[in-house]
Amino acid sequence: MNPGKSLLVLGGVRSGKSRLAEHRAQASGREVVYIATATDGGDAEMRARIAAHRVRRPAHWTTVEAPLRLVDTLQAQCAPHRCVLVDCLTLWLTHLLCADDAAHMAARCDALLEALPHLPGNLILVSNETGLGVVPLGALSRRFVDAAGELHQRLAAQCDEVLLTVAGLPLTLKAPAPSRPPTCASTLWNRGETAVPRPRPARPSSPSRPARWARWRRWRFDWPRCKPVIGRRSTPCRSPCLRLTTALPTRGSLPSRRR
Repeated sequence: MNPGKSLLVLGGVRSGKSRLAEHRAQASGREVVYIATATDGGDAEMRARIAAHRVRRPAHWTTVEAPLRLVDTLQAQCAPHRCVLVDCLTLWLTHLLCADDAAHMAARCDALLEALPHLPGNLILVSNETGLGVVPLGALSRRFVDAAGELHQRLAAQCDEVLLTVAGLPLTLKAPAPSRPPTCASTLWNRGETAVPRPRPARPSSPSRPARWARWRRWRFDWPRCKPVIGRRSTPCRSPCLRLTTALPTRGSLPSRRR
């Protein structure tokens, strides 16, 4: 089973992270399964928030409530033709933390991280970034902030893409790897593939050896230092180039072809 693509969307309260995740799920063009981890708990404000989320979601989306059994629900709902949206991880972590069983919470987090690379299809995880404020005074709040921060770090290391939402705008913290095939022959060789040789451009034809020799002689005799000594046979010459030029006849001593 081929693993799918995973996206982690972080953000503060009312930052627009849920709306951004829903827009990405809608743009995927796949069947969307919405996994909700929130429970009203008898609170009127929480019921209003849940109702607002339900109204905003498209009617053809499938909604599954999983306040505690998140890993089992992901393994059952993820498929190559689906896009699964989890909103949100911090509420799921709150339910585990309120159970007052640190070992069970650590085991559930480890199970999520172990199952994440093997889930097919597209997966979008939404979570609240709680580590940007001051250190909480309560011991339970500090445990929650520490657990959420550690979970976010481990998830960000495994997810293909990580976004931070601020004022409704996404900030890319981790971009997905490009899907372009490598062009380096050594990379293809390490993968066991065969690189297609590229046609080399034709090199310009180089002059033959006699032509190069004639050009070299012309450059030697046309050197500016050789011209003043042409015809001055009495001048001692130490340079091999000048010795050759002193043995040459001057232009005035050559017989003229004109009659």
